[in-house]
Amino acid sequence: MNTPLIEPNLKYTFANGIYFSGNVQIVPNRKTNKLDGGSLSAGYDFELGKNSSGSISYSQLFYNATSTQIGSSIGSTINANIDYDISDIITPSLSIDYNILKQGFGSDVMVNFGISHDFAQESIFAGDDIGLISPTATVNAGTQNFYSAFLTLKKYKLPKAGKAQKLLSAQDAKLAKFQLLDFEFAAPIEYKTGPVLFSFTPTYAFAENKLPASITKGMVSTQSGLFFFEIGASVKF
Repeated sequence: MNTPLIEPNLKYTFANGIYFSGNVQIVPNRKTNKLDGGSLSAGYDFELGKNSSGSISYSQLFYNATSTQIGSSIGSTINANIDYDISDIITPSLSIDYNILKQGFGSDVMVNFGISHDFAQESIFAGDDIGLISPTATVNAGTQNFYSAFLTLKKYKLPKAGKAQKLLSAQDAKLAKFQLLDFEFAAPIEYKTGPVLFSFTPTYAFAENKLPASITKGMVSTQSGLFFFEIGASVKF
């Protein structure tokens, strides 16, 4: 089932790189509980020489009690990421998330490694605009305790010692194991004119080490490949 999601975001960055941001997540095709969740974040963007940059951040997540997002079992996230531009040819990047789950469930570690290359074109329609396309390949790995938390707290809504936990007992070791999750191929496209930035990001993901369909039925796609896209617009003051 395809579910559109609208996510307004507001971010304020100080000259020294410290920033604060917040967003809300809206599911427009619902009749009720359209406001599904949101987050508040604080972080620091930094430069490491002219070819490398990175950031660290902490985010507190909020979700509606009826949210069907699997990630709604995550209470907060600590993130660190860095990238390095190699001679304007290729840019490897590394991002690490430490996700703190709700109600005493084990935490998760997520690692994302990617490589990309930017193709830029200036003065497409006007003298000060620029277009950018960045073909990107990424690999995601990590633990999946959040699945167990979501199924217990949201899908089955039973005590940790009840039926849901028994159903997952055969998968507990797999969920707690750090392993490959998916490969993703994307082609982010950006167009900037003055303070306005438009973006479009099509992505195709190949899932690995999925849970049995008997557990995830009705929650996620049963196909090994999944296509999705994001459309965005932002204004910088």
